[in-house]
Amino acid sequence: MPTTFSSPDCEIVIDKLVGRGKGLGRRQDGKVVLVAGALLGERLRVRVTQEQRDYVLAEIVEVLDPAADRVTPACPLTGECGGCDFAHIDWARQLVYKQAALHEQIVRFQAAPAVELAVAAEPPLAPASAWRWRCRVRMHCDGRELGLYRRHSHAIVPVTR
Repeated sequence: MPTTFSSPDCEIVIDKLVGRGKGLGRRQDGKVVLVAGALLGERLRVRVTQEQRDYVLAEIVEVLDPAADRVTPACPLTGECGGCDFAHIDWARQLVYKQAALHEQIVRFQAAPAVELAVAAEPPLAPASAWRWRCRVRMHCDGRELGLYRRHSHAIVPVTR
């Protein structure tokens, strides 16, 4: 059962990127820390928001040493709504991270070696720009506001433009 709380801040270094744009680092006691919006190699001051038996979830308080791949997200709702997990990463680097994540999943689930080789050999198919290429958006309405769902919630984040 998770325990939700706010703890004193701690510093971590991100060793790996994992699913949904989270960075993985370790506290001084060795426990795994998962942080949304973190990048490989960054040194961060984080605040633990949820403690599990094997890991903790934390939020960034301050980026102490930013990665070269960090960019300012173009979308003003980044971090609020449930989309744009990679908006803080340079577009070319996003493609590299996504291809590496796909390769890791293929290896993890022991897919056919031919598939693994094809994925590793082919560059990802992607538009030239990270923005303005999606074909749909799913808006939600709570009777008063129209917008997107807040991350991990059904609360509405209003969209004004």
